[in-house]
Amino acid sequence: YTPDEDDKINGGFKYVIKFDMYSNVKPVKNEEGKLCPTQLWHFYRKDSIKEKRNRDYLKNKLNNRIITYLFRNDTLLYKDIIVDSIDKSRKDIADFTSIDKIIKYYKSLKISIKPKIKNKETGEMYSNRFIINNYETRFYKENNFYEMFTDYKGDNYHAVLDHLYDGYRCY
Repeated sequence: YTPDEDDKINGGFKYVIKFDMYSNVKPVKNEEGKLCPTQLWHFYRKDSIKEKRNRDYLKNKLNNRIITYLFRNDTLLYKDIIVDSIDKSRKDIADFTSIDKIIKYYKSLKISIKPKIKNKETGEMYSNRFIINNYETRFYKENNFYEMFTDYKGDNYHAVLDHLYDGYRCY
């Protein structure tokens, strides 16, 4: 984030927030020359050639994996891993498509994993949230796709990723 005129108060800045994103997705320059994350979704039939090229990039160069770390003022906010399609022949990609597979994976590494409690009175647990090594981690699963979102600060808004790879956020 870079301050602009609206942020100035009495000749100084009210605050400055620095965001750093690290990802295996390469940045590209848009028509205005600004650096943007490669657009991976939300094409809405606008550019089928660009969509095919970027989807091929996701499949062939990234092995259907998007790994993103977001820092605010040099503090890690979250880690997000998206596996768009699981290739069963690749043993280096964990298969988190079921709760049992998630628990088995972390227990095999001797990493603390506990279900997150939804309701303390009834003992009801979330079906997709865990405390892994003392950090809340959410899993989103669908057929051959999953996303793993680890929140390191406890105050993050997950949908920011949707905006990073949609082709509209440039810096």
